This record gives sequence, structure tokens and C-alpha cells, in this order.
Amino acid sequence: MEKVLFVSIPKCGTHLLWRYFPFVGFKYEGPYDAASFKIEFYDYVRNLKEGFYSAYHFLLTEELSEIIRSNGIKTVFLYRDPRAQICSNKNYILKTPSHILHRHFTEDMTDDEDRIKLLIQGFDPDKDKLYKEIYQKPMYPISFRKKGPDFKFRGGINALYSTYAPWLEAPNCYCVRFEDLVGPKGGGSAERQLQVVRELMDFTGTPRGRLDPKEVANILYNEKADTFHKGQIDSWREEFTPELHKIFMREAGELLKYWGYPEDV
Repeated sequence: MEKVLFVSIPKCGTHLLWRYFPFVGFKYEGPYDAASFKIEFYDYVRNLKEGFYSAYHFLLTEELSEIIRSNGIKTVFLYRDPRAQICSNKNYILKTPSHILHRHFTEDMTDDEDRIKLLIQGFDPDKDKLYKEIYQKPMYPISFRKKGPDFKFRGGINALYSTYAPWLEAPNCYCVRFEDLVGPKGGGSAERQLQVVRELMDFTGTPRGRLDPKEVANILYNEKADTFHKGQIDSWREEFTPELHKIFMREAGELLKYWGYPEDV
């Protein structure tokens, strides 16, 4: 079995794929449960052994890229439709008092449309008073990367996805969409899910003779995960009004093309 780094964009179904690794026999080596990102977490990745995996919402820095290359580590990167990510993130913020935006979402906002609009557009540092209060310290000790569609505001969907876009072109990285992995329980294709599982098993060095890919596919969907909301590939349609979708297409429509999603799923 390989040394594996599992990377995901926040609120893109991390727990769906996280279940794969221990089930097929990988052992865990931090730091996913940490409260915040610290550059020292690279030590977990640097010290990975065969049959171990590390998982986090890592960004692809030059240092991390060199660690991956020099240690022969394989990376699995998970992402999903940005519109679905926005809805999942909105619901997570509302039910998580420790989240940096929770108080703003619960005390200053009463309408989901306004919350979704903010997650689409982000804060304008020149106009929004809350910008400095909420983002006075960077979430990561590295600057945002302008990869993919341009972005203007901190906290918007363009900014978030731009920071993770370098993984799409990273060497020795298997990129997988939530929509392809979720299977029929989440509104996806059983055939495509099984194909992805087989590819994952081959990529991560999991012997197929020991495990049936169908059995692996069946354990992925977990409604009991703490961060689980709906887990459906098209659930964003229930929350995106026509006006919100117009705003999304105006502000971030290029994301759909860049990440391989049609305007209408």
C-alpha cells in the first residue's frame, strides 16, 4: 500500500472519502482533527510510511509539493460543485457556534439568501466593516493563490476554489469529484461510483483480491457523520433562487467551466 495524502476542499464531502482509507486498511497519521492549520503539520506528511495516510484541507505550497515528491507520496484530492459547497458551508456555519462566521450569520442575518450571497461574493475589504474583524488574521500562513478565475473579495467562492485549483494539475494526484463518488444514495451513478472506487484502489495500492470494490463503495455514504447535511449532488437547487443563481453566474460562473461543471447539472 502507498503513502497517501488526502486533500479536500472544506464542505465538499470529506467524510465520504475519509471512510475509504481505514476501511481498506490504511492507518491514520494526523492532522485532520486539528483546530487550525499550522505549517508544522507538514511533519505528519513528511513522516508518512507505506500503508499510512494523512488528511487535511491542505493547500499546495512549494514546500508541501517538495515533501510529496521527495517522499514518494500519492495525493487524492476531493472537490464538488461550488454551488453545493456554498449550501453545505452555509448550513455548517449556522450549526457551528465556533465558526468564525456563526455570530454574523445568526445575529446579523435572518435570510438564507443573504447568507448564500455573501458566500458567493465574499467581503469587500474596502466597504465591509466586518472584514477586518473576521479576517484580521489569515486562515493559512500563505497567501491566496490566483489560480483559475479571478477573485476580488476575501471569503467568496472564487477565492476559496482558487486556493485549491493547483491540485488539479499536481503530479501524482488523483482528483475525484464528490458527484462521482457519492453513488445512488446521493443521487449519483452506481456505475461511476464503482469505477472511481476501483481507480482509487489501484492508485493507492489497495489489493483488489482482499477487498471487493462493491463492498468498499457501499460503506462510503455516511448519514451519521457530524458534518453531514443532505449529501445529494443536486441539493443546491433547493436553496438557490433564480436570482441567487444569476448572482453566482455573474460572480463565479467561470468556476463551473474551470472545474468541469455545466451551468445546469
